[in-house]
Amino acid sequence: MNTKAKTALLYAASFFLPLVLMFVAYAALHIAPFGNETLLIADAQEMYVSDLAFLKRFLQGEENLLYTFEIGFGMPHLGQLTYMLNPSNLIVAFFDLEHFPEMYSLLTAINFSVCGLTMFIFLSSVYGRSAANLIFSTIYAFIGFNVANCFNYNFFVDVELLPLVALGLKNIVNGKAPWLYLFTLAFSIFSSFYFGFFLCVASVVLFLMFLAERNEKDPTVRKVIWFRYSSASVIAGLLPAFLWVPALLSFFGGRAEQNGLSDFSVAETMSFAEAFAKLFTGANGPLEVMNGKPNIFCGTFVVFLVIFFFVDRRNTLRQKLTRGMPLVFYFTTFYVQALSMVMNGLTKTNWFNFRYSFVFSFLLILIAYEQFRKLKVPAVDEFKRACLIFAALVALTFSQKYNFVAGGNVVYDIVILSICLTAVWLTWSTESQSAKKLLIPRILVLCSIQCVLNFTVCTKQLKVMSITKEDYLQETLIGKEFSRKVKSNDDTLYRSIVDPTHNKKKLAPRLYGYNGSNYFGSAEQTFVFEGFGKLGMNWRRNRMWYPEGMPASFDSLLGVKFILSAHNLQEIKGYIPEGQIDKFVLYRNPNALPIAIPATEKITSIKLGKDIFENHNNIWKALTGKAKSIFTEEVDIEFVVHTGHDGVSLTAAGARQYQKLISERNEKTKSTKQESSIVKSDKLPDRETPESIVDTGNYIECRFVAKHDGNVYSHVERPDEVGGSVDKESVDTVRYLGKVKKGDVVKDYIALGEKITREKINSICAEYRVAYESEGAIASYSKEIQTTRDGISGISDRHLKGKVNTGNHTRLFFAIPFNAGWRLIIDGQEDKLEKTADLFMSSKLFPGVHQVDLEFNPKGYDVGFLVSCIGLILLLIGWGLGNKRRSRPMSCMQAKMIVDKSQQKCCC
Repeated sequence: MNTKAKTALLYAASFFLPLVLMFVAYAALHIAPFGNETLLIADAQEMYVSDLAFLKRFLQGEENLLYTFEIGFGMPHLGQLTYMLNPSNLIVAFFDLEHFPEMYSLLTAINFSVCGLTMFIFLSSVYGRSAANLIFSTIYAFIGFNVANCFNYNFFVDVELLPLVALGLKNIVNGKAPWLYLFTLAFSIFSSFYFGFFLCVASVVLFLMFLAERNEKDPTVRKVIWFRYSSASVIAGLLPAFLWVPALLSFFGGRAEQNGLSDFSVAETMSFAEAFAKLFTGANGPLEVMNGKPNIFCGTFVVFLVIFFFVDRRNTLRQKLTRGMPLVFYFTTFYVQALSMVMNGLTKTNWFNFRYSFVFSFLLILIAYEQFRKLKVPAVDEFKRACLIFAALVALTFSQKYNFVAGGNVVYDIVILSICLTAVWLTWSTESQSAKKLLIPRILVLCSIQCVLNFTVCTKQLKVMSITKEDYLQETLIGKEFSRKVKSNDDTLYRSIVDPTHNKKKLAPRLYGYNGSNYFGSAEQTFVFEGFGKLGMNWRRNRMWYPEGMPASFDSLLGVKFILSAHNLQEIKGYIPEGQIDKFVLYRNPNALPIAIPATEKITSIKLGKDIFENHNNIWKALTGKAKSIFTEEVDIEFVVHTGHDGVSLTAAGARQYQKLISERNEKTKSTKQESSIVKSDKLPDRETPESIVDTGNYIECRFVAKHDGNVYSHVERPDEVGGSVDKESVDTVRYLGKVKKGDVVKDYIALGEKITREKINSICAEYRVAYESEGAIASYSKEIQTTRDGISGISDRHLKGKVNTGNHTRLFFAIPFNAGWRLIIDGQEDKLEKTADLFMSSKLFPGVHQVDLEFNPKGYDVGFLVSCIGLILLLIGWGLGNKRRSRPMSCMQAKMIVDKSQQKCCC
């Protein structure tokens, strides 16, 4: 076989070997396509599979990338879009929705394989092509970061690009053109500006490391190197600005502001022993995913070689410092919480801590590879010393137990490493050529076994958070049919809901492609969660979802026209059955309001408070100018406390009076300190029933005698007992108590923590609300509004157009969350949109019929586009100067920057 064929074979092997190993692991775990299990774990089933379904529809020309009405009742999409731009994601075009579990497995395997390929390219370009490169490229494909995030399809692109960025930096330091570094870094920022930030930091560390390694003495050459690096870095940041500037701005007012100064503490996050333990097989699991230590696994053979590198006297002090200082830097960021937050983009992560830890693994593998190249020459004393140090570290580390690694896995690691070291020793102690030739294949096989073992052990633990292929398929068939039916109706803009008694995935609207409500992500602003929470939506941290038993008032106000439910909504809400899908009925809400609604000036003075029912009353009255309330509040409520305070009994009126006195007292003393708080439980149930609450033994029983016929609802605001890193966390729950008749005794229950103060009990009872919904008022108001309904239709999600008859009203209200990116044109003239009712948008206009044009461009989009143009101009100038320079005779300075493999002096 000739040299070119061998080279091509090695490059192909660097990609296909990890692919084969992944399929072996899938088969062992019965993961699709080899079984009923899937990689749709945690976020993958609730968010990421919906990302990819959206991407598939976009490729088919059905979606807009800048704005969508499929989540959160309408929201900018750039924050989510930046997770979708890895080219490997394009495989979604070849899979139907029913086969997304198999697609997701293939997508993950491809990303692992690309990591192997790019690492092989780096090693071969810097150190020369060798079969040994396959060992370390395969290990890089299976680093702990990739394994722990095997279900996070959006976490891979910068792991794949890191070796190419490093190669580009190596080229710059060696006097070559900066184009590889520039384009790979630019693409990393383009494909995910958040992870691109990690590569920007890594580029500084790697550049300084490579520059120190070269030890260039000539100041002119140093200036040229620094200029090329800094100018390429700036241009790489400018080119994708059209995407990352508006995407970054979309996080302000929400996820970007979730931390306070107190979070930037110097508290230690782990010990050295815990970090060392993370280098062993199986050091991952559900708890580690949620709030664990950095995922830095890269195999015990690599760890040994790193130790060997630092004890090997053949390596100079300068070499050890240039490799050791970056490791110390990254370990320090792991160790100190404030530094970790800085490295994570000035934020404290929800799950998946230390998202930049793949850089640390890359550094370990790089050091190990350089030491492996020196194994051809025996270093017996240093070898023995490294073995002793490794053994001592293992003994010291595992003298204590960790909840993220099992002892049996450590034994496997030690056995594999022992065999590897025996193979190395044989090459030194025997003249046998077969032992020397078999060293690389033996090490490759052993490291591959360890990689597969680590993947299977870790993923087996994570599968407790997954959905099976059977369950996914069962729901998908229903969801697709529901989406098809609701989209086959009229072309006006309306919303649809799948009742949560059926829906398992929080982001079903975007999965199936219909305009819905639920949201699970990071890009929404806090006022949107809080605002919809004050209208009845459930929300917790970065989730928002439609609760079971939502009043018809909410459905109609937000334009929810279709609901798929297992409940009899014809009896409960008066909705009209439109057909059956599986065991569920599709209902149409005849009172659903349009998106653009004529309103009175009173709508501008509404402030949303804690009382959900009063918020609804105020908005409906302001829309119509009428005085009749949608909800009538029940005030005669009795409470009986069942907890450590058994026997405590109070009324709603008494609780509210007491709460008023407490508020006045706190105002006078300017003290907001609470006596104590509810002890947080490990988990807040997704669905509470009266039976589940009573079974806890800690609850408040609420009783009243119905004064009206009809549907009755309750609401109490409670703290989120789940925990997390967002300061403002709440679950605003509307609970349907049933359709009652006047005189019925109605009971409700409020769950409590195990320990609670009398003052807190009183506060809960004071804020508890019960209200009767008037179906007649909703129908009457809706009919009045629909006589002047709009003809607004979606040209696309970011461009709405139509005619609106406002009647005698002087305000146009949009049931769309406010965003500064919306631009309103009325009758050809631009008009101002104002935030209304703390959540929506409205504009002042004259009574009558108007042509309305509403278009969305993300905030910062124009600025970002201008910055990208500047970056492109600088790129073209640099490209032109580079071509002009190459056409001239080589100067002495340029000749000096030619660095051959032996690092000889220049030729001038």
